[in-house]
Amino acid sequence: MTDNALNTADAKVLAENPDAGLIDLILPDSNGLLRGKRITRDALEKVYENGVCLPMSLLATDVTGNTVEESGLGYDIGDEDRICRPIPGTLRTIPWQNRPMLQCLLSMEGFDGGQFSANPREVLKRVVQKFYDRGLTPVVAVELEFYLLDKALTAEGRPQTSINPSTGERNRTTQVYYMEDLNDYQKFTDAVSDACVAQRIPADTAVAEYAPGQFEVNLKHRDDAVAACDDAIMLKRVIKSVAEKQDLLASFMAKPFVDQAGSGTHIHVSLLDKDGKNIFASSKENPAAALKHAISGLQQVSKDTMLMFAPHANSYRRFVLNAFVPLNDCWGFNN
Repeated sequence: MTDNALNTADAKVLAENPDAGLIDLILPDSNGLLRGKRITRDALEKVYENGVCLPMSLLATDVTGNTVEESGLGYDIGDEDRICRPIPGTLRTIPWQNRPMLQCLLSMEGFDGGQFSANPREVLKRVVQKFYDRGLTPVVAVELEFYLLDKALTAEGRPQTSINPSTGERNRTTQVYYMEDLNDYQKFTDAVSDACVAQRIPADTAVAEYAPGQFEVNLKHRDDAVAACDDAIMLKRVIKSVAEKQDLLASFMAKPFVDQAGSGTHIHVSLLDKDGKNIFASSKENPAAALKHAISGLQQVSKDTMLMFAPHANSYRRFVLNAFVPLNDCWGFNN
């Protein structure tokens, strides 16, 4: 493999895993679902040097895998392919597979050879650059909530909570932040933790959430917002894959049960100035002007951004009273 085809970090991963014969090339779509190709090891050099072709429409698929034709990326343009290239530094091992494998993230090129502007990762990069241009650095941490479900559906075709691996009984009660729930599912949380270490995903906390079989895994704060979101995408794959390996189904659906808490994605954000000071830092008695402006801005655009924060019909089932869900655009300290 040529020196200019593979950066040092990825070359090191490849050298440390000589038995890895397959590599997953991953392109997250606008819903965070992972699409792409699986190649053999001997094809990797060509991918790094020349890229790999994938349809533009992959970035415009809905959660069922169908192209949203209104995006203009499907039949209207002949379902064009674009060149996709590995993102440097994202080549990682896949510890849950039955054979040694690797994975890496892809970035899609646009019509002019630059980055494809509709790629969600590129949209984020443009937003982050606007902060950098103002001398500000976003610091981001992501938390993912999810259910561990039984793979088998009910007779009515509905999901059901998982069988507790310790008690052998189906989870039916809620014990929020209950340590025994973490103990009961320790085989799962240990496997997730081990996979995160192997993939350099900075996960550091797991809690039992506000419903039977519901959990949350937290990622560490990063001063690279794009990398923080890459971590979240990869963590989601880890959780789903480890659950599958243990005959469970990990669901990130917003509201799988009408009478139980929904699941969300929590994004913690602070802004550092050139001196490393958090411009949001303040007290309840004396809130920082930057914080008030930021909250006001979010309130102003809340209606226009609902499609991003609640993108599916199921998302709106969360919006009920007394369910830890924001029902208006109010904000308060430690609220």
